[in-house]
Amino acid sequence: MPINFSSFIHYTRNERIGIVVLSTALIMLIAIRATMGLWVKPDTEPEKEKQLIEKWASYQQTQQPAPVANVERPAYEKENSNYNTPLPHKLNINTADTATLMRIKGVGKVTAEKIIYRRNNKGDFTHMTQLHEVGSFSEEHLTMLSTHIIFTDSLTSE
Repeated sequence: MPINFSSFIHYTRNERIGIVVLSTALIMLIAIRATMGLWVKPDTEPEKEKQLIEKWASYQQTQQPAPVANVERPAYEKENSNYNTPLPHKLNINTADTATLMRIKGVGKVTAEKIIYRRNNKGDFTHMTQLHEVGSFSEEHLTMLSTHIIFTDSLTSE
């Protein structure tokens, strides 16, 4: 016995008209898109292309960022550091407070607080490699820090 699918699908007259209108519109859009290259010509004049390229080049030159050497440090870095105050001598990392540690170039407030937190929880520092526990210091940074830091017990005087 053959199955007649039209007996399961019942559209009203308005629904059939809507399907026909939408199908016709879709076919027209496809036809217009397929033939668009025949009736719309792109603007390919060489003189206009040169002018556009020159305008783009001049625009890019005006949008160049400032040289890195002329960039000032952000205000928050100026507030949170004491770089301008030189250290009178090497400081003991095991007795220094946050403000004193911040006087070392390259050590900001967060790093100084991490140094003190590590010192209070795990004991005094005994060598430079223990600073890796505080943060990810590069070897150059550790070498620079070693010129400003000494490691003596916090109980003994300097």
